[in-house]
Amino acid sequence: MVLALCLVGAPTGATATGASPPGAPGVPAPGAPSYGAPPPGAGAPGATPGAAAPPGRERPSTGGTLGPRPIDQLDRAVRQPPPSVPRPPAPSPRADMVWVPDRYLDRPEGTLHVPGHWEQRLSPQEHYVPPLHVCNRSSGECMQVLQGVRPPPEHRTGP
Repeated sequence: MVLALCLVGAPTGATATGASPPGAPGVPAPGAPSYGAPPPGAGAPGATPGAAAPPGRERPSTGGTLGPRPIDQLDRAVRQPPPSVPRPPAPSPRADMVWVPDRYLDRPEGTLHVPGHWEQRLSPQEHYVPPLHVCNRSSGECMQVLQGVRPPPEHRTGP
């Protein structure tokens, strides 16, 4: 009398000893190619380009047609050098134009921020100042300062 055991999880055709007969499903026949690691630079044996990899040997995702993987994009973003210091203003468009950098003026109502701007030098004592958008850093309130002729910035007490 022969006693046969069925092994749970074993390939079909497995015997009580755990061995499967050659040619059983899941067991390569003698002389059949194995799915071991391919040599460097070679694809899987017998695989056609674009074909699915054998079970357990899935290819790593390269992002497909949508481009690089998001983790690769994030990695590149954090490894980029930090942005550089802003460039100095471009050379004066005209000889009579003067660049006035950002200034902060202390006033009773708070500190005013006057943004950098170009002024036209009319004479050593007078500059033409364009309209400016000045903001109070304390309250966040902003106001428009009208254009006009004023003393040079180093002699000015206002915007």
